[in-house]
Order: sequence, then structure tokens, then C-alpha cells
Amino acid sequence: MNRILLLFSLFIFSLGAYGQVYKIGKPAPDFVLNDSEGIEHSLSQYRGKYVVLEWTNFECIFVKKFYRSYKMTDLQEEFTERGVIWLTICSSAPGLEGSYGEEALNELLEEIEGYQTAYLLDETGEIAEKYMVQVTPQAYIIDPGGNLIYAGGMDDKPSTIPLHTKTATNFVEVVLNAVLNGDDPPFSETKSYGCGIKR
Repeated sequence: MNRILLLFSLFIFSLGAYGQVYKIGKPAPDFVLNDSEGIEHSLSQYRGKYVVLEWTNFECIFVKKFYRSYKMTDLQEEFTERGVIWLTICSSAPGLEGSYGEEALNELLEEIEGYQTAYLLDETGEIAEKYMVQVTPQAYIIDPGGNLIYAGGMDDKPSTIPLHTKTATNFVEVVLNAVLNGDDPPFSETKSYGCGIKR
């Protein structure tokens, strides 16, 4: 019995060791990260707007599906034009897959021609831990009050084929269209799929 209690206590401690973690309907964990040009961004500075957090790794084949089909950049363009803040976050540790030097990264971002508000670097993985991110791509949506209203995958077709984005139900698109039209999100959590975070 004592052994079980000890293990349970260690488990609870390990959950708390990373600080605040997300919970649907509650305030999203705040953070401060630098973008690809060294400019600091905080989640709290975007209070009053809908915010998308898109976890990425441009070397991940599942991420490539969304960018090669232009689905991700089309979503970024559409919703940033409608006033949504779109923050793309990379939590790859330096030297691991998905991590680039500043010059190479900015060249890649220019090549991709994304419409995200900013590309943020979470090299320690601390923010990924707060949001319990397991894979890329993975998405979160935060309402103007700072509360998390969606967490999960990008769509319902766990494949690597770009053409499948044309027929998939894109969860981020569905939720954003609903809330921007004044409706409640039709769902708040879905199963994500992709490549593991490179910590």
C-alpha cells in the first residue's frame, strides 16, 4: 500500500513539475517566445482575438501533407484576414529534426509562403509540455477571453497524402467558422496524429 501511495505521489508531482497544463474551457497557459526574427511574442498580448496555435515540424511527413497541398497556408491566409491570430510553434530541440539556423529558417519560411502571424521557437519544449503536445501537426484554438476552446488534430484523415486534405473534415476550419459566425464550437477535442515532438 505504501508503495502504491508513493508511486501515486510521484505521478502527481511529475504532472505539476511542468507547471500549468491546458484544460478545455479554462484559461490557456500563457507563454512568451521569440519568433524567427528574434521578436518576442506573448499569448496574453493577443487577448481579445481568436488565436490558433499550430505546432509544426517542417520535416515531418504529416506536416508536409498540409503544406504541400497548400491547405495549411490557405487556412492561415483565410483566417488571419478575418482577424484571427495564427501562431506556428516549433518545439524541436536545437540540432534535432525540424530545428534550423536563423538564416535557413527564414529562407524556408519565405519559400513556404505562409500567412501565419508569427513562427515561434520553443527550443526547450517547455510550452509543448504545458499544452501536452505529443505530435506535429497539433492545434489549439483560444477565444478572445483567453480560454481554450479546441485541442487536437488538424483533420480526420491520418494519412500522409496531400490530396486527402481536399476530402477531409478539417477540425480547425470547422471550429473557427463556427465561432466566427457566433455559434458554439461543434466539438472541443479530437484525436491528433503525426510525428512525435523532437525533444
